[in-house]
Amino acid sequence: MSGPPGAGRSTLVASYVEAKKGRAAWYHLDPGDDIGTFFYYLAQSLPAGGKSAPQLPQFTPEHRANLAGYARQFFRQYFMRSTLLVLDNYHELPEGSAVHEVLDCAVAEIPEGSNIAVISRGGPPRRLARHKVGEKLATIEGDELRTSLEETRAIAALRHDLDEVSISRSARMPRACTHSRERSSWLRLTPSPCLSFRCSRI
Repeated sequence: MSGPPGAGRSTLVASYVEAKKGRAAWYHLDPGDDIGTFFYYLAQSLPAGGKSAPQLPQFTPEHRANLAGYARQFFRQYFMRSTLLVLDNYHELPEGSAVHEVLDCAVAEIPEGSNIAVISRGGPPRRLARHKVGEKLATIEGDELRTSLEETRAIAALRHDLDEVSISRSARMPRACTHSRERSSWLRLTPSPCLSFRCSRI
């Protein structure tokens, strides 16, 4: 999911996570994280306990020589239980980050019932284009995050009576709707069935 700052990307994904009520892990990417740190925190995001818990392989320096092989093994175990993994601030990663290669492998290993949602200010890297052709990757861009005036009226009608000026001002993006909610306590944004489907295919 891509869009400019304030477009409502994180708000929309957060509402989708809440609506799904399943297991989810939200990772805020940092340009200073190396690949070992990335795998470490991903492993920590899973609840521990029980013989049925996924046995994630520990990342060691030797795995850098075959990062793709390790990533495939890791994500097969990581997604053994239905999980939504959110990777936020993807645009913060430098072009040479190993996370791009790892994400390429992760997308190929996502089973039915699990998903990865990537939040960024830009589109996906070129290396992920093959997954779009194979229908394992879908994108939601800035213009698609905008709500129409009619949609905003319908959302507002579920919660509270607002004057037309407030509704018109909110009829821009989900983020704008959230700001109106903070001022007048009228709205808790939830994803439409269409957006829920599209988020599930990211």
